[in-house]
Amino acid sequence: MLLAVLGTAADGHDARAACDLLCRRAWDDLPRLETVYVDSMYRAEYLHDEVFAAAPFERVVVTRPPGEKGWVRLPQRWVVERTFAWLGRSRRLSKDYEREPPSSEALLTASMVHLMVRRLHPVPRKRSQRFRYRS
Repeated sequence: MLLAVLGTAADGHDARAACDLLCRRAWDDLPRLETVYVDSMYRAEYLHDEVFAAAPFERVVVTRPPGEKGWVRLPQRWVVERTFAWLGRSRRLSKDYEREPPSSEALLTASMVHLMVRRLHPVPRKRSQRFRYRS
């Protein structure tokens, strides 16, 4: 479930965008949030000084185990990638059609709401008849 969305330009640094997002978010309405898992792009010292020093949650950097080569499944990181895949199923989010970041943010939020509503109240569907060649 997405807790906050911030659309930025592609040439911006990830840590600066995270600083903007985490500073503008009122964390009082998320009292159970204890840990934020981040990748190595979010190790910037100014991010710690501006956000995590005063935040009610801790930052945990998820990195690949030392000595590992190739693809490695990182449990916390997998949740993020899986959520991106779910959102990518939305036809409007399959490509970046929007000109303005607020439009993209609104579509991401709407897609996640749609996904969560479908999870809370699933609609039973008939399975389609599989195609079979005549014998």
